[in-house]
Amino acid sequence: MSARLPEVTRVKVLAAIVVLLVLAALYEALVALQAIPMGKLAGGRPFGGGVVLLIALLALLAALVVSLSGASSAGSVWRSAALVVAAFFVVGLVVSTAVGGIGELIALLVLLTGIVASLAYASGRSAERISVTPLVAPAAAAFVVARFYTFDGYYLPTLRRMSDHGFIPGQWIIVLAALALLAGASTRIRPRLGTAMTSLVLFISVLTSIAMGVGH
Repeated sequence: MSARLPEVTRVKVLAAIVVLLVLAALYEALVALQAIPMGKLAGGRPFGGGVVLLIALLALLAALVVSLSGASSAGSVWRSAALVVAAFFVVGLVVSTAVGGIGELIALLVLLTGIVASLAYASGRSAERISVTPLVAPAAAAFVVARFYTFDGYYLPTLRRMSDHGFIPGQWIIVLAALALLAGASTRIRPRLGTAMTSLVLFISVLTSIAMGVGH
């Protein structure tokens, strides 16, 4: 008996992850455009920013686990994926209610609504024909790029963007975006190569997202 998850289940998980990353990218873009205010106190975050960043990072990690397990039949890998996916629900809920206040809770509810919508869509008869894997790497890169142009809360009330002489150079973001697009295209043409490239993009995206706030 195979230890792999059914393909439709894999589609549902990846669809939820893609929706999460797209919503997180949209949120970061709104922050970058100042449609969502940053606040005034140094070290602060925009409305709902804490839970969005947390869940986006956990979604990237979950996508990485699912991507790496694509060529593996080890049941333990899939159990790890399930634990990671469950973790971002639990941790996000705890952070939003105990630490972040109403802004974090609203952000969490929006993200969860996106997940429910994506799962409902992927549960239709067309789920077996949906190919969401090529979208994973571009969605991850979209989040990283949008975050790169948001503001660093460390310098508040001065609005200094992550891209303004930060720890991560702009050339790195360009390379990541190009690699993500190449991974998406490769996944359609050469699935095995595309899966490997997607895993690389996800790994780099996690490290880059965290490193943006380093080196003040």
